[in-house]
Amino acid sequence: MKESNPKMLKNWVLKKHNKTFLDWFKDTIFADDNVSKKLRKLADGPKRTVITWQGYDINKYSFYTKAQDEKSTMQHSGVTLRVES
Repeated sequence: MKESNPKMLKNWVLKKHNKTFLDWFKDTIFADDNVSKKLRKLADGPKRTVITWQGYDINKYSFYTKAQDEKSTMQHSGVTLRVES
């Protein structure tokens, strides 16, 4: 990037590099038939979907997201477990 734009300031070159790198990387990787599957997945970029859950159970205790908890008709606010040794 610096060679193509020798008169530009370092900050401009860095911003331009960051903006164009992913497209350059993707084009370069997918143009080469000998590239590994792992590198192709990396070049494909991050996935925009994420698996989420409304709640989960750990050691017989249930935990919920705030949104899911607000839907519940039964609340356990202030309940604590005291373990004596």
